[in-house]
Order: sequence, then C-alpha cells, then structure tokens
Amino acid sequence: LYSISVDKPSDVLISIRTLHHLNDLSTLFQQFNNSLNKNGILILDIPNKIHIKNRIKYLFKKINLFDVEPLELSKNFYNYHPNVVLKALKESGFDVQKRIPIGLFRVPILKKLFPVKVLIFLENWGSMLISKSFLAPNLYIIAKKCG
Repeated sequence: LYSISVDKPSDVLISIRTLHHLNDLSTLFQQFNNSLNKNGILILDIPNKIHIKNRIKYLFKKINLFDVEPLELSKNFYNYHPNVVLKALKESGFDVQKRIPIGLFRVPILKKLFPVKVLIFLENWGSMLISKSFLAPNLYIIAKKCG
C-alpha cells in the first residue's frame, strides 16, 4: 500500500481494516491522495486506541493511551489515537467530511442479552450522540481530497 500504482486516478478509494497493519500513515495517505481524482473521496476506518474499553483496561497500567504513538497490540498490529490519524489526513491534503463511530456495542454479553435489531438501533443512536467523543473501538471516516 505504500507504493500504489494506478493507471488513472479514481473517484473513490476504500480502505477498511487496513490501518491496523500499517505504521507509516503519512506515506500511506499521500499514496491515497495521489490515487484519487480532484475532490475524490476516501473512506477508511481508524482502529481507535482510546475507546472506552481500552480506557478501562489500561486505567491502572503504565500505558498512556492519549500520547501520539500507536498502540502496538501485537507484531505489526496497531491502534491509533484518532486525532493523530485526522491530523495526518489533513496534512496529506484531505478534508474530513464525516466521522462515524462503529462498534460501541460490540460486547459479547450485550450480544447475548439483546436481539441484533436492538443493537443496531442502539448503535445508530449512540453514533449520533458520541460522534466526537472517540469512545467506540472504530471510527469510519469519509474524507474529501482538497483541490
């Protein structure tokens, strides 16, 4: 992904479940920018290191979730502070149009207690209420290439 080669730029680029495996966001986002037409759209997800479950998990451990470094969960498997990713997108020529928190109710006990339709309803409403709080484990980003 760090050296994407395309014959001609695209209108839309989708990158889901890939940031987990990459650690050079600037190079990646510049490649995405070069692969898109003027005003092209980038859709990606951010594996969020500061989601609510991690905040509880690391509360009494010597790990600062709020620093700029990625959280390496295993070899070549990372979670990021969303602000770091958003800043890298901006620096690479993207304007974030929308961010959507995903997976807030991805908890095994809730899956057993509530029907899927109820969880989807809660996820939709929860996403609207907490869209700026970074509490969900993933954030879907819709960004537009500037210029």
